[in-house]
Amino acid sequence: MIIPFSSSGQQVIPNSADLQAYLETIEGEIDKLFAIFR
Repeated sequence: MIIPFSSSGQQVIPNSADLQAYLETIEGEIDKLFAIFR
């Protein structure tokens, strides 16, 4: 997921639900990466 930027170049802040889902997705991907090395 790419955090979008508005036309003025300001970072668009996602709402907390979107941010929470994004962080959970990142954690899941990191878990998969670490599982490879176990």
